[in-house]
Amino acid sequence: MGTALNDTAQEVGTSVGTAAVGTLIAALVTTRLPAGVWSSGLVASFHGERIAYAVLAVGVIATVGALSLTDSRSVEEATPAEATTPYDTT
Repeated sequence: MGTALNDTAQEVGTSVGTAAVGTLIAALVTTRLPAGVWSSGLVASFHGERIAYAVLAVGVIATVGALSLTDSRSVEEATPAEATTPYDTT
């Protein structure tokens, strides 16, 4: 269980890190475009989208995180009679 939690934490961290770096690169690219390529109105229109995507990403992460929490005080363990093995042929 500890290994699975470690793997999950690494995958989530990698995904969030990739998203953060991608967002930063996108922000830098839109602010450093050569003059005349995009109008200032077009560049300004991306500001609302960036905010919307950031809020959406935080909301999704918070929702998934909240839904994945378990109540550690109520743990039900299977009795030996209920437990089955992968090679159970009964």
